[in-house]
Amino acid sequence: MKNLNPTSGLRQIVSGYLFLSRKIIVDLIRNKKMKPIELGYFSIFLISADWDDDIYRNGYIRHELTELSTIWNIPYSTLYDYSKILMEKQLLITNKDTLQINNFECFTSKGIQAIVKDKPTDEYLNSLLTKPFNTSEISENDKIFTNSSNKDILPFSGSLKVEFDIYPRSVILKQKAKAEQEYEKIYKEDISPCLPPKDMRWIDENVEEKTEVENPEMEKDIIEKHFHGNLDKYKNSLSS
Repeated sequence: MKNLNPTSGLRQIVSGYLFLSRKIIVDLIRNKKMKPIELGYFSIFLISADWDDDIYRNGYIRHELTELSTIWNIPYSTLYDYSKILMEKQLLITNKDTLQINNFECFTSKGIQAIVKDKPTDEYLNSLLTKPFNTSEISENDKIFTNSSNKDILPFSGSLKVEFDIYPRSVILKQKAKAEQEYEKIYKEDISPCLPPKDMRWIDENVEEKTEVENPEMEKDIIEKHFHGNLDKYKNSLSS
């Protein structure tokens, strides 16, 4: 796969627009095929994809992960981890040794026109309210807006609940160092590796990332993934 012209490649990321089918996103989240935070990373890859009509370019992510890490200001290992997750879910695929958005045409003007012609049926719309909410969510009869309510309005099970609900807030994250074999694997699998394994490990051990926590769902995911469910460690890492 031929590399992008650096200037035109960057221009593509910040120019033009994409089309999202609301139903596709609703179904992905609702059916647990994608977590909200994964939707965020998928959007990053989607925006970074080449939108040229040429079949040898359309939907390909022709920036290396190291370049995307710099462009988006996201740690390389984090971007790498989520690319693997999205590949497992078949949202990203590899073609010609290059990452590609699966069914990229669904996010183009021509593709979206075909999708929106398929109107949701009344049966489908009614089904959206038939599944019970997670048991940790508030019930229909709970009074959300009264200050005197003692209901648990955050979607966390007991030990994970944070005592306040002001968003956004910032938390300092540091990647957990991987086994040496993992760094070697990343180095070998990357199409054009720029960092040797020892440098990847140094970054994970020493570089901290300040992340904005936007909502309770994102907060729960961060607590579980980066702090192994330890609420006290999470609270100590919040940035004032």
